[in-house]
Amino acid sequence: MTQTKKVIVVKKSDRDYYYTHTNYPKIFNQTYWGAFDNSKNRLEEEIIENRNKFISTYNIKDIKPKSKVPDYINKFIDRNVHRFLDHTEVYITKDNNYVAISSPYSDINSEHIENGWTEIPALYNTSAKTFMKLIPMRTKVIVISK
Repeated sequence: MTQTKKVIVVKKSDRDYYYTHTNYPKIFNQTYWGAFDNSKNRLEEEIIENRNKFISTYNIKDIKPKSKVPDYINKFIDRNVHRFLDHTEVYITKDNNYVAISSPYSDINSEHIENGWTEIPALYNTSAKTFMKLIPMRTKVIVISK
């Protein structure tokens, strides 16, 4: 039996961005995902639910724009984005740590797990797995050892 995905569909004439469907539009309007126009895409309700839970579960207070993410995190992301990282976002928690997420469209996810990333419910698309890593704010530890 095939399970039907619940999607949110709007009229083509409406400008309806993904971030507006979350409980945290001020955070998600700064993401690549949040900027998708739902009149051109099909937003899955599961992703909205997962994003709302992500914020509360990890005590997220804001997203860090790429230009404000510390160099040691940005350099790592830039170096690995085509290797196994995809759709990356970096958030800051209420206790001032970073949470990095990656949502690759890949069946090969061992590099994430081997390097301390944890699989969490999908945040980008139900066809892409999502991994997160907590990074203490004042650390200089390399995010991935390879």
